[in-house]
Amino acid sequence: MAEIGSAFLPVITVIILFMSYLNEDVTKILNPLGFILYIYVVINFATVLLFPHGLYSDSVNEMSTRIEYSWFLGYRNPQVRVLLPAVSISFILDIVKYERVKLKSLFLLLISIITIVLIKSSTALIGFSVFIMIYIFRMKWNIRVKPIWFILYNVAFFFGIIILRLQNIFGFFIVDVLHKELTFTGRTFIWDQALLKVLRHPLIGNGTTEFPIGSYFVATHPHNFILYLLVKGGLIGFSLFAVA
Repeated sequence: MAEIGSAFLPVITVIILFMSYLNEDVTKILNPLGFILYIYVVINFATVLLFPHGLYSDSVNEMSTRIEYSWFLGYRNPQVRVLLPAVSISFILDIVKYERVKLKSLFLLLISIITIVLIKSSTALIGFSVFIMIYIFRMKWNIRVKPIWFILYNVAFFFGIIILRLQNIFGFFIVDVLHKELTFTGRTFIWDQALLKVLRHPLIGNGTTEFPIGSYFVATHPHNFILYLLVKGGLIGFSLFAVA
């Protein structure tokens, strides 16, 4: 319980602070946060350019023996957790203050995309592609993006890919054209283990998550948000989240 609390308390704190300023001037909290993240992204970009094979080597997580190259923001895939919020906040501040996106935010977007290309993070690249699509829809055609869209997308992905494994239908395109694996770099094995955990404790979940892949790597999350909720809190926890 302490582990779960320490992981989510900073996130909850930021959300509460953000919500408390919504009725006032949201830039009061976004300005310092955006500035810090901007500096982080620039420093990380510099380390990627100067040290293409990694600034240092480290294990992917505390339960893994697999060593990966890392940079200022750490291992390649988790970097999107800083890069995407940094770009999003910079865009929001520009639109609130100037009603348009300024050059500094476009520069931040550019170096973020170059970063994820150089470190070869497919996960981050997909995240930024979705972000750019949403921005284009919202600004060019004035389409209001609704939160329900993201919920429906996650539900469709959950049943289509994780449960039904529809990616096998597009095997030729994924393997021969994109040169990727149908397992999504071993993620299907993690999903299988996670689904078994859900079936063992469907109501209250399992709390902590560990998914061994071979003898050298242990994933600490199931790589899908809905599956993560089901593994952590079961149907009860998922229902509470859905209602909230």
